[in-house]
Amino acid sequence: MRLTVFNGSPRARKSNSDVLLASFLEGFEAAEGNTAEVHYLAQTRMLDAQLEAYAAAERVLVIFPLYVDAMPSQVMGFFAALRARVSRDDNPPMAFCVHSGFPEALHSRPVERYLEKLTRRLGARYLGTLIKGGSEGIQVMPGWMTHKPLQAMRGLGESLGRDEAFPPALLETLA
Repeated sequence: MRLTVFNGSPRARKSNSDVLLASFLEGFEAAEGNTAEVHYLAQTRMLDAQLEAYAAAERVLVIFPLYVDAMPSQVMGFFAALRARVSRDDNPPMAFCVHSGFPEALHSRPVERYLEKLTRRLGARYLGTLIKGGSEGIQVMPGWMTHKPLQAMRGLGESLGRDEAFPPALLETLA
């Protein structure tokens, strides 16, 4: 399976999103034949290439931080640019990862509902949304503090790579 990932963090390769994503992709690519390519939405000049990658994707994962209940502007811009693909038959199944500094998942639930609705409007299959709280600063935390959440991210990647879905129990654990 080929996974096309869109990292929506404004910090791109120096982001908490990238740290979480690295563990996720380690798990995803553990299954034979699974590959992933990552596009950084912070590179706004690459929007046409990003839209082409979306159109050619087999499966999509969009990962982004939530800042005080708002997604980064480049994520919203990417979603707005997808409006040309509404109700097309060839839209790929989509999964999402929303993370924030808030320790609880409550702040991200409205965004989760929006993402499910967006996927429906696109006519794509919704694979689920991972809500991960307490992620601010994960890139500078010591290993003993990040071991469990990064192992859970790896397990989530393994599940998507194997079952093509997020297991609800693991989503609840991470939230």
